[in-house]
Amino acid sequence: MRRERPVIVDLSLRAGADLAAALRDRREAVTDAGALSVVVDLGPRRVLAADASAELILTHRALRAAGGRCAVVVGPALAAQLSLAYPEGILWAATRRTAIAALRTNQARVRARVRTRGHTVHLSLAGELDMATLPIIAAALGRIVAAAQDRRPVAVELGELTFIDLVGLRALTTAVVRCQLLAPQPEWSAPAHSCASSRTSWAGASNFPD
Repeated sequence: MRRERPVIVDLSLRAGADLAAALRDRREAVTDAGALSVVVDLGPRRVLAADASAELILTHRALRAAGGRCAVVVGPALAAQLSLAYPEGILWAATRRTAIAALRTNQARVRARVRTRGHTVHLSLAGELDMATLPIIAAALGRIVAAAQDRRPVAVELGELTFIDLVGLRALTTAVVRCQLLAPQPEWSAPAHSCASSRTSWAGASNFPD
């Protein structure tokens, strides 16, 4: 993908009822213009209607099909929710500045590996898990939830995870709670050192849900 200045789609003040139509119109405008790097600013809203979510996914897919990418500025809770519901690899950011920075780098700072040992499905995470890297592990989280739906035991290994922020922690614990409701209690293997951000910190497995 060629380097270019990202196009900013500012919908931060757009009312929820008008958001789907606005996303559709802006998607057509940026794709017609041949833009390959787009920041969609939805502001700090906490909910997104189904039609707006669908338009956002279509925007991401249209850019990806053209060889481009988009980053979405949105509140942390909504970012975690949408990442689990739509593991499409969308880049999430808390501010426009971080969204632009995310679009300018291709370096993966987190790694996710899902493997099977006997009847148990293991998820191993390594590196830094935050809002920007959450899309990389979204599909892996979906796989362990699917395994739990089949009543298979799930083990989550965090020994190589060096950093996690609120968005990553929310997505991770949400997936584990889903597994707990569907299958035998997941097993945690967490690092002995502390992983912390300005909003949350944890050390060891005891801080995770029972």
